[in-house]
Amino acid sequence: MKGDFDLEKRSKAFIELYNMKWEELVSTHALRTLNENKRNEPKYLPVTSDIVKLTKYLKDKVACGVNVLKNESTSKPNDAKHTWKDLAEVTLASLIVFNRKRSGEVAKMTTSDLTKCTKGGNGVAVEGLSKLEQELCKVLWRVEIIGKKTRTVPVLMTNELKEALDLLYQRRREAGVLETNPYIFATLHSEGHIRGPDVIRTHARNCGAIHPEYVTSTSLRKHIATVCQIMNLKDNELDIIARFMGHDIRTHREYYRLPDQTLQVAKVSKVLFNIENGNLQNVVGKSLDEIQIQPDE
Repeated sequence: MKGDFDLEKRSKAFIELYNMKWEELVSTHALRTLNENKRNEPKYLPVTSDIVKLTKYLKDKVACGVNVLKNESTSKPNDAKHTWKDLAEVTLASLIVFNRKRSGEVAKMTTSDLTKCTKGGNGVAVEGLSKLEQELCKVLWRVEIIGKKTRTVPVLMTNELKEALDLLYQRRREAGVLETNPYIFATLHSEGHIRGPDVIRTHARNCGAIHPEYVTSTSLRKHIATVCQIMNLKDNELDIIARFMGHDIRTHREYYRLPDQTLQVAKVSKVLFNIENGNLQNVVGKSLDEIQIQPDE
């Protein structure tokens, strides 16, 4: 009994000492070391030519996948299963790369989200846009998904990507997706979803990129942030892009602005298209209103 009492006494003394000194003697120094290592670590962004190469590769793969799945016989479930999975992976990668979104957010897009996908913008807001921006509102689709800290995050898509998503939705059952699986990019025979980082890593390597290791959803988000720094953006334009990217904006900046839906489709898409095609010279030193894109882009 005396031994137990001594052990209890020493244990209490240790816990008291731990609570008093751990932060001062251990955790503070460890945190400082981690921060110093992180600060001194070189930060690499994707090479523009690699982004262009990956984008073209994904576009071709999506177009091919849509064509194959459309013509895939429903009597051959095994073939449809593999084709569906391949198309789901390249479509997910395409959405992440184009929108510069967190990979986990896009991967968790649900069938319910897709059914609420819209094209065009608020009628009154569209009237205040340039002709180019009005045309972008006509050809780009917009869907809202759940982002970090349950924020609503928009995702833009071309007609080609919308067609791919619709086809994935229509053929999911015969591919082996469970009826109870809510995700568009579902894993077969389970309740989960395809992992965004995995598809980006795979296709960055397969497209022949010079530095595929630099192509991640995080580095792509840093890339667009860097591009924005060399542009001449006004405060409200920074807000538009920040909200599109899912970043936190002070509450008072949410008022007295045109609807986000229209602004994100019309203005942010011009930045995305220029980056996608490697035309950084078209955005340097310009505001969102001044940026142009070629009609065939």
